[in-house]
Amino acid sequence: SVNKMGNTQKTLKAIDNGAEGDAKTTKKVEKLFKSIDKDKSGKIEGEEFQNFIYEITKYCKADGNLDEDQEVVRAHVLKFLDPNGNKEITFEELQKGIYRLLNEDD
Repeated sequence: SVNKMGNTQKTLKAIDNGAEGDAKTTKKVEKLFKSIDKDKSGKIEGEEFQNFIYEITKYCKADGNLDEDQEVVRAHVLKFLDPNGNKEITFEELQKGIYRLLNEDD
C-alpha cells in the first residue's frame, strides 16, 4: 500500500539522520528490515528485493538531488546493499551497506 512505502521513506530518513552504532538507529534498521522481509525468511529477496531497491533508489535520488538516470542510481545502491549480486539482502548486508550508502553524500 502507498502508506507502507511512505513509512519506508520516513524510516530511511531517520536512519540517514542517525549515527552508525547508535542503538536507536540500529533499532530503525531492524524495523526497516522486518517491514520489508514480509515472509520472515530472514532475507530480502524476490519481490521484496525489487520493491526495496526501488524505494531506496527513490530516496537516494531525492535526498542527494541526483539528476543521474534512475538506472545509474540503482546500480550504485546495489553496489552497497547487494555487493555479491545474489539479489538477496541479509540483515548483516543491510546494516553494513545502508550507513555507507546514506552517509557518503553528506
